[in-house]
Amino acid sequence: MNLRNGILLIALITAAIGLIEVNNRASERAAKIEERFKAAVIAAAPTGQLEYFAFPNSEDYSNIPQDPKNPINKPKVELGRIIIQSKYTGIKPMNNAGYGLYNCVICHHDGHGFTNPTDVPLGDGGIIFGDTVVRNPYYTEDSLCDLSTLKASTFLNIAYSDLVLWSGMLGYEGANSGIDFDQLAHFEHPKQLNDLEFKGPELQAFGAGVMAHRFIFDPTDELTKDSYIGKLFYLAFPNDPHPINDINAGLAIAAFERTVLANEAPFQKWLAGDKNALSETDKRNGLHFFKSCATSGCHNSPAFGNDSEFHNFDFPNMWDCYDLVEYDEAAANGRFIVTGDSSDIGKYKVPQLYNVSDHECWGHSCCYDDMDAIVQAHNYNLEFSYLKKCNNFVTVALRDPNLSRYTKTQGEKTDAELLLH
Repeated sequence: MNLRNGILLIALITAAIGLIEVNNRASERAAKIEERFKAAVIAAAPTGQLEYFAFPNSEDYSNIPQDPKNPINKPKVELGRIIIQSKYTGIKPMNNAGYGLYNCVICHHDGHGFTNPTDVPLGDGGIIFGDTVVRNPYYTEDSLCDLSTLKASTFLNIAYSDLVLWSGMLGYEGANSGIDFDQLAHFEHPKQLNDLEFKGPELQAFGAGVMAHRFIFDPTDELTKDSYIGKLFYLAFPNDPHPINDINAGLAIAAFERTVLANEAPFQKWLAGDKNALSETDKRNGLHFFKSCATSGCHNSPAFGNDSEFHNFDFPNMWDCYDLVEYDEAAANGRFIVTGDSSDIGKYKVPQLYNVSDHECWGHSCCYDDMDAIVQAHNYNLEFSYLKKCNNFVTVALRDPNLSRYTKTQGEKTDAELLLH
């Protein structure tokens, strides 16, 4: 070997050793970040276990939190899935021009994290148009009877909420235990609903869904006359001799909604053992998130919401931001309509955080059109750079990229499309 080749060989060996050392240092750094991140997640879990934050498979019904009075079964889930998106769900419009054009998807769209795809939730008076919703041209502003004065609460991960709606109005357990539900006099039948003693998701599906939006189900209506759908009612409620009714329709919706879990989000994959589901940057951002959010007492449920915490951050109300919406005393009062305690005026429930980056707008009023803006308004005592890292974790790690699997089967039409179109 001549001198030149020897020098070249030494240089190559030196470079290879250097590369190995760099890779070793990178591996050590990654292992340390992984260890710190795992410790932060465990510290944030009330149980001290990673599994606290892990969602089950959506077909693993026995491990999905549910109401014992509404056990989940496959026919019930399929029935609920069809009902929420059927053109025959909205057949009691306030304007004949809305017949068959509105359903649950108007305010709970999978492309927007199962919340409203418009600034103001339209309900009856909206038309699904691809990935968004537009106003029915035959409805004037004065005839939009279903306009919501609050953002439509997502039903994503609703299995982890016993109380629902921004005020926590529906549900008889937890923070609502012992409250006189006559306080809810603005709602059509709130006391009767809570006296049914179902959990919040069931009451929401029946009360705020079926009743409020006039979704009527009986053996003679257009939806249930379909032999397949009528059969599903009997399979879903085998002990009910006359299962085709409004309450069971609501219970089917609730059963379906409980299976809608963001279990394909990167953080969920990491919890399931895929260490590469989150990048080093994601984990560094996660350290900030778990220090400031998940351990603060606010976003501490498995879905990073909270049924017990209600806060007033002095956010504007929907009528402050949109001319289409008029003042609503009940919406303005927030938790007060449940408790009657004046200190609860303007307080609202802490929402879950999965797929919030898909939302059209943020806050109980939908007055914020930028996630960074609402996070700053909420956490005004923290530096923006710190908040940005928390936001980045939520945007990446807590976003399930394929929520459409719950309403459509990849590459196929849904049963609803095959049966009802």
